[in-house]
Amino acid sequence: MVASIGPVTAEAATQLGIQTTIQPARYTVPALVDAIVEYFEKQGGQEPS
Repeated sequence: MVASIGPVTAEAATQLGIQTTIQPARYTVPALVDAIVEYFEKQGGQEPS
């Protein structure tokens, strides 16, 4: 699982061969935290293997 704060960071990760799993709609730290929490809630609190 990789979280990027926005499209610029996600693109930089892509250029390094890293796939972004989580990216918030608003590019702020609080929105990033909310997106990470939401992701894990949908996963039942477990990181997929």
